[in-house]
Amino acid sequence: MKVKIQFDKRDEGGDYVLVSPQENLNDVCEDSECTELIADDILGYFPGSQVNTILHHWLKKIRMGGSIVITGIDLSEVMRNIQGRSISLTEANILLYGNQEKPHEFRASSVTGLELTKIIKQMGFKIIKNSIENFKYIVKAERIK
Repeated sequence: MKVKIQFDKRDEGGDYVLVSPQENLNDVCEDSECTELIADDILGYFPGSQVNTILHHWLKKIRMGGSIVITGIDLSEVMRNIQGRSISLTEANILLYGNQEKPHEFRASSVTGLELTKIIKQMGFKIIKNSIENFKYIVKAERIK
């Protein structure tokens, strides 16, 4: 089973089962059932106190040899660009806190790709990709344990 977590479920899922962040992933799949899980820019909308719990929950859903792809705004990259004056404070605020025009556009926390890779490795995953593109971390990992 392939799962994609996203806010707007009107988009076509194709080969993926679409799940909103508000849905209980346990209602969609069992532990170790997913061959792939994609969470594109989702973690930052949860309070920081819940991020580790949510991440561990997602990782438990991946079967041996399956993969997870997580993207989001990288706090370190935004701070580096503020310091280097590559982006304005207004641009940084939108990246870090969301557009705040719709209810699901209010970011509640920030993490870095480095933080994610540490947690993911501890859970028995091999990091396949860890990059930053346009202020966004992209972490792809495969379950090996």
